[in-house]
Amino acid sequence: MRLAPDSNGAIEMARAGLGFALVPESFEAKDLVEKRLVAPFRRSITSRFAYYLVYPPDALDRASVKTVRDWLRAEADRP
Repeated sequence: MRLAPDSNGAIEMARAGLGFALVPESFEAKDLVEKRLVAPFRRSITSRFAYYLVYPPDALDRASVKTVRDWLRAEADRP
């Protein structure tokens, strides 16, 4: 497992196909518009700190990425 030192590093790793990044929306907006990354959730979580899970479009082909995405989605839906 590789960990990024900060949000910018996490986005760079996601762009390189090394996993996903959970980052503030403002950090990845351009990548979403230019379709370098995708956001798997339609809704965001209201929080003083907002983060978005993003990864390369083909990342869900990897079972490990899909597992983490599904787990995060389930956790986010908890009351």
